[in-house]
Amino acid sequence: MKNLLKILSFTIFFAGIIFASSCKKDVKDDPNQKLTMDELLVPQDFDWKTTADVDVTINISGTKAYEAMSKVYVYSADPSIDGKLMASGTACSGKAFKTMMRVPAYFEEVYLKMESPFG
Repeated sequence: MKNLLKILSFTIFFAGIIFASSCKKDVKDDPNQKLTMDELLVPQDFDWKTTADVDVTINISGTKAYEAMSKVYVYSADPSIDGKLMASGTACSGKAFKTMMRVPAYFEEVYLKMESPFG
C-alpha cells in the first residue's frame, strides 16, 4: 500500500509540473502594439489604391435583317442575389457599348445582362 501511495504521489507531482509548465506562452509579437505610419514596412512599388479603372467594351452580334439597340447592364454580382448596378447603356451589331468603370481592386468578375427588343 505504501508503494502504491508513493507511485500515486510521484505521478500527481509530475502531472502538476507538466500542467503548470504548459501554460507558459512564448510571446514574440505583441498584438496590441500599435505601429505608426513611419514604422510600417511597405514596398516601394505599392500604390495604395483600393480601386482599379477598367475599360469595358461589350459587343453584340445580330442575326436579324436590321439591328435594333439592346440594353446592356453591368452588375457587381448576380442582381437576383444582391448584385449592384455599376453601369448600363445600349449596344447593337457594329456599335459596341464602351465605358470606363472604377471597381474595387478585389473584383475578379462582374455580371452582365442584356435586354434585347426581340425577347
